[in-house]
Amino acid sequence: MRYVNDRLTIGTGIVITILDIRGNQVRIGTPKEISVYRDEVFARMVSRNTGLNNKQKKGEHMLSFLLSTTH
Repeated sequence: MRYVNDRLTIGTGIVITILDIRGNQVRIGTPKEISVYRDEVFARMVSRNTGLNNKQKKGEHMLSFLLSTTH
C-alpha cells in the first residue's frame, strides 16, 4: 500500500512522489523536466511520430525514449 508523500525511485535519477490518493486514483509528482504520459497516450504519440505498428518495437522505443529523457 502507498501513502501520500511516499517516494518511488526509478533508476538513479527519477523520483516520483505520491501527492494524493482518492479511491483508486493516485496523483503523482515528478521533476518538471520529466514528462509523464498514460501508456495509451504515449503509445499513440510514438505511433504517430514513428509509424511503428509492432507492440514490441513500441515498448522498446518507449523505454529508449524514457531513458534518454533522464540525461
